[in-house]
Amino acid sequence: LALRAFVTVDERKWLNRAGNFFVALSNADWSATFQKEHPGVTIQWLGLLGYLTRFPGYVRWSGGAMTDDVLEQRLWASGLMTPLDLLVAGRWWVTLAIALAIVALFRPLRRLFGTGPALAATLFVAWSPYFVGLSRQLHPDGLLAALSVLALALWLVWMYDGQRPRDLAGAGIILGLALLTKTTAIFVGVTGALLVAMELA
Repeated sequence: LALRAFVTVDERKWLNRAGNFFVALSNADWSATFQKEHPGVTIQWLGLLGYLTRFPGYVRWSGGAMTDDVLEQRLWASGLMTPLDLLVAGRWWVTLAIALAIVALFRPLRRLFGTGPALAATLFVAWSPYFVGLSRQLHPDGLLAALSVLALALWLVWMYDGQRPRDLAGAGIILGLALLTKTTAIFVGVTGALLVAMELA
């Protein structure tokens, strides 16, 4: 997976937000769980899993919320691990979540287009440079894209393959996760509403 190959500018911020999110949850300080207007909730949960995997005693060690600069300085000074070690732990969970979303995409696509085209489309998504790059980052954009595509596919299945309640519920749940990742996912909901309006016109 080459999870150590590069580091992007925003990831240090998301690593720190995940740590502060971890601290806030541990202290039942619910208002402090809000870290960014994105809101990036799913990324913070995945980052938290990285902390639990690599540094389960982080809350006690940290003593509270801190900035990204302070987090990096304290990690280097402690000698326990590098910031990259902690970042890679969070990246692993993001990669897993995106991979699961892409695998889940195959089923609704197969119902819409058949096995061959669905497999080709799923592989195209999985191997696209966009997903290959962003699936290795502790950042909302890769997960946002994966969840948005999956939500739209489930919505199309609901519209054109029997209008089963479970398909609609699945689309709603995945869209909700996409919105918790980044509010720009609202455009997926708008697209779905427009498709319904076109069908009813």
